[in-house]
Amino acid sequence: GNREALERLDAARPHLVGAGIAADLVPGMDGRIILHAGPPCEWDAMGPAMRAQVARAAVLEGWAPDQGDAAALIAQGAIALEPGDGHGVAATMCGVLSPSMAAWAVHNDATGADAWAPMSDGAGDGLPPGSPSRQLLTRQRLLADRVAPGAAAALGATGPIDLLDMLRTASAMGDEPAATPRAASLLLLSALMPGLASRGLDAVPALAPMVGTGRLAMPLMAAAARAMLQATAGSGRSSLVTAMAGNGTDVGIMLAGLPGAWFTAPAPIADDPRLDPGTSAPDAATWTGDQGLISCAGVAIDARLCLDAGEGPA
Repeated sequence: GNREALERLDAARPHLVGAGIAADLVPGMDGRIILHAGPPCEWDAMGPAMRAQVARAAVLEGWAPDQGDAAALIAQGAIALEPGDGHGVAATMCGVLSPSMAAWAVHNDATGADAWAPMSDGAGDGLPPGSPSRQLLTRQRLLADRVAPGAAAALGATGPIDLLDMLRTASAMGDEPAATPRAASLLLLSALMPGLASRGLDAVPALAPMVGTGRLAMPLMAAAARAMLQATAGSGRSSLVTAMAGNGTDVGIMLAGLPGAWFTAPAPIADDPRLDPGTSAPDAATWTGDQGLISCAGVAIDARLCLDAGEGPA
């Protein structure tokens, strides 16, 4: 089973093929639904950072006038919450995806598998915490109204972008794809620039500042990993880890031989959390986001080997 899963993973060829509004790209995003990172999680159990992201998304969609009313609607079940995994969506950090948000579209040429990711606002997700809500919503609308159409037009001019080749080049340049992929972000902008110059020039002023954080490419890398790992699902009794993600409350893994089944535990705090100036260890959030997919695709983690060795993957 592991041999079969690895062969499928090695054969994967993910390409960036499009950009647009989530409702137009992602199947099953009709109605009032918000997708979140990590395994399934009830609203009452969701961590505070993820809860804030979900509530902001509801306000963005116009389903509630403020986050308090949004929380009440979600608690009542008037807004559906689902993990992105079931929809082929990878959301990094405290990422969420709602119907009107901007998203990237990825296609695995080897298997035909598709995956999507929220378009980053420069902090690893579409609604980065710590900024005024009004500013966040304005930025998110800018991504949907200007950046996504511009990126789609650019891809129409240049054709699909080979993400595996881009990831390998970025790694050779010293990138940490699941942390701060600055090289990958620069390579992505460089690949899009010819098409942007001819068809999507309006998107450049909004897109260029996002590169400086180094996280423009992170959601895209996670979507590429998801498209690659989808090919391994159902590989005999494979113990290859095909998902490793957190929702702020739980961290979960999924195995190639048991597709769709989450194995969860309380989400830990990183041993060396990256803290903003003025914050301390008690402010650190537990592990949140789907960026673990990048390691699953790049390193090929064998859960059984970890059990036999009595050690977690480094």
